[in-house]
Amino acid sequence: MKKLLPLLFCFPLLAQLNPAGEELHTMEGEAAVAAHRKSGGNEVLVITALERAKDIEHVFKFAKKNSSASALSLKLADGKTISSILSIDVMPGGTLMVIQTNSMKGQIYEVIRTENVQEVSLN
Repeated sequence: MKKLLPLLFCFPLLAQLNPAGEELHTMEGEAAVAAHRKSGGNEVLVITALERAKDIEHVFKFAKKNSSASALSLKLADGKTISSILSIDVMPGGTLMVIQTNSMKGQIYEVIRTENVQEVSLN
């Protein structure tokens, strides 16, 4: 029993290592919900930047696979629209995406923040 006693004290310490990160996400989510409720909204969906970026990437792949005529456009928070998209690459953290577009000057790469994407449309 004396040998097990130190182990019993270790488990609560180990259990605190992982929940600290989860607790941080919960606090961020609660802050987002509180801010949304202040603006009069009732429904809130909290999604990570990586999940949102992957959704945008999957929409692009879906459009490319299912319809050769469909072109994806992204409308950004600053009002800019990115069209003629050739590829979308999501960076490992999900907060940045590299967009390859076609222009009169040739192919251009733009790096955008995932949270700046306001609308995704298929033309």
